[in-house]
Amino acid sequence: AVVYAHATYGTALASQRRGIPAFHYMVAAVAGGKEIRCANYASCGTQELSYEMLAALGPRKSVLMANHGMICHGPTLEKALWVANETECLARQYVCAMSIGSAPVVLPDEEIDVMLAKFKTYGKKPSELQDLSDFERKHAISAPPRQDVVGLSGTGAGEVPFAEARRKVIETCLKMEAMGINQGTSGNASCRVPGGFVVTASGVPYDKMRPDQVVFMDLEGNFHGEFQPSSEWRM
Repeated sequence: AVVYAHATYGTALASQRRGIPAFHYMVAAVAGGKEIRCANYASCGTQELSYEMLAALGPRKSVLMANHGMICHGPTLEKALWVANETECLARQYVCAMSIGSAPVVLPDEEIDVMLAKFKTYGKKPSELQDLSDFERKHAISAPPRQDVVGLSGTGAGEVPFAEARRKVIETCLKMEAMGINQGTSGNASCRVPGGFVVTASGVPYDKMRPDQVVFMDLEGNFHGEFQPSSEWRM
């Protein structure tokens, strides 16, 4: 599936024929590579434009098009839209970073290799991680231990434990997006509850998150339930 757009910040960079380097580790997650490139210019509606776009895109998931816009792809329209939204977020951050007066620090290739390995395992269950290289296995994002829910009770029939706190977590995440301080599945929110804390799940968009997908973690670092916590649960 493909999403093509004239997004404001992505188009601003494309008008300068700039790509987006790995100034932020999320470039690896969004693009699936070490940069988001800008394709050479070609007139709209031509086969040449498609050729130039594909040449710059390569194995990645997102590309800018000179003096034009951006194009992103994914296995579904929902995933392609996520890539487009995150690409525009990175473009905005990059433009802001350059506006300070000096170029932002670009992460070295070695660190992006590590991040690519991490994101290959992000949100995955152990059963989905059978075909990793030694390097990918070394840098895999491992989930904390899982425990069966014991001694946790809801506040009513059919109610998930700590339902109000879980709803508050989702409400906070949605406000973060509305305020423009967070995008997509980046970041997280958590709050203390008796015996531990509740935190957003890994890889679940906030606008689709249900209270039962907000994860309870005990004070020993174990998570309870079907959903894995945010990879940054330690924060």
